[in-house]
Amino acid sequence: MINNSFKGFTLIEMAATLTIASAFSIGLFYVFLNANKAVSNDEVVYDIKAYSTSALDIISDKIRNSSQISINTISGGGVTIITQNNDEEFRYSVVNNMIYENGSPLKLFGYKHLENQDFFEITMSIDCAKADVENTFNQNVEDFVYDLDITFNLESIINNNYQISHTASNRIFAINKRAQAEVNS
Repeated sequence: MINNSFKGFTLIEMAATLTIASAFSIGLFYVFLNANKAVSNDEVVYDIKAYSTSALDIISDKIRNSSQISINTISGGGVTIITQNNDEEFRYSVVNNMIYENGSPLKLFGYKHLENQDFFEITMSIDCAKADVENTFNQNVEDFVYDLDITFNLESIINNNYQISHTASNRIFAINKRAQAEVNS
């Protein structure tokens, strides 16, 4: 007598198991791929925010400590900010979506995304103007207060639904300009 009680799986059972496992693996792959894209998007936004905030701090410090400030509006919504203190002149403007100081790009943390725009379209602008403040002091301070805004817009080239905009703002009191005005009067 021959005993035909082999224990094992049939070819159909194996094919069904492999099909289910493949579908599950592909699903996990797309979940991890989308999570990686989200991390990449967040990293770019974080770096650009850090870049704009650092640039805002540098320009604000120069305005605060300048004895002369000139703001020239450029067509297209940009400005050139010229500050002068102790015979040093600093010019700030946006060229190719990077902030330039005296003709050289500010290479601060996050600038690598502004140079390499393969996956994102980034536009950056600076806006600086005398602040619209109510004169609450006995002395006229309106001529010495400036509002500085650095705005960036980020759009993903890969994902048309991913867009973000951020503005870094600062209100600055030009201390040396005020002191210079008092000396001259």
